[in-house]
Amino acid sequence: MSAGFIPVTFSNWKETGGRYSCPRPPFPNDRTGRKKWYDQVEFSGFADVYYMYNLNPKQGNDIDSTRAFETSNKNFAVNAVALTIQKAAEKSSPWGFRIDIQNGQNNAFQEAPYSQSNSIYNYNMLKQAYVSLYFPVLKGMTLDVGKMATHIGYEVLESMSNPNYSIGAIFQNTIPFIHTGARLTTQFTDKWAGTFYVYNSGAGTGYNSPATVTTAPFNVITDPTYSGNAAGKSYFVEGQTERKAIGTQIKGQLIEDKLSVTWNTLYSSDGAYARVDPSKAAMATELSSVLGDPNIAKYNVTNPARAKYNKDY
Repeated sequence: MSAGFIPVTFSNWKETGGRYSCPRPPFPNDRTGRKKWYDQVEFSGFADVYYMYNLNPKQGNDIDSTRAFETSNKNFAVNAVALTIQKAAEKSSPWGFRIDIQNGQNNAFQEAPYSQSNSIYNYNMLKQAYVSLYFPVLKGMTLDVGKMATHIGYEVLESMSNPNYSIGAIFQNTIPFIHTGARLTTQFTDKWAGTFYVYNSGAGTGYNSPATVTTAPFNVITDPTYSGNAAGKSYFVEGQTERKAIGTQIKGQLIEDKLSVTWNTLYSSDGAYARVDPSKAAMATELSSVLGDPNIAKYNVTNPARAKYNKDY
């Protein structure tokens, strides 16, 4: 008959009243130090309200077109109320998502076409919505796919995150606000990162007013003289773009916590019309005059239709 024993280590035990007791064993998800995915979901939000007084003759029911979002002059306004639900994609948990739900008076101006009347057609209560995947490349690579804020410009849509509450003239007049597409961000070092973007369009995500009937001509997208809606055509602004928009971004710190630099690019071929070739347009005009055939001169139009999109990607 042999006897055996089990070695016991007292390093995790506590002495209480002359007796040793072991603390309750950890939960299974604590043994690896990892949290459950739902414990990593973060909630945040904000409320943006203002009173505007501009020293111009605009009254409260007149839109102040000099501004992008703060347009309700001599009035109190709820600019935006937002809720963000987010789970970061990281090495320990390589998938994630972000959803930004927002409502307020500036929603109508955040999607193309940027007009107050567009508010009943767009889906800007869903300001951002994308899924994320993390890849262990260099210092980390993240792929985001969905609807997201633009990378162009210094300012952002959330006023509290800008140096000034009011949006600058360059941002409000030249910058697309929201895109639908994908971005791949690579962290090269602790201080430098680069991102490659593919968007549906360069002008930004938006929704045109839908037609109440479906009898409009199918060639409306290529007919600059028709002002109605097209049957069988996409009402999203991005539906008529020739190719996907391509963007890049390089950003990093030259002097840590003191001087940083960001370089953005965006190339796109938006819209339903093509650019006129000046040499062919001149030849069409001349031939029409010499030969007396007015049909030849139809090539020389202000907004010629694009060819079929056989090179789409």
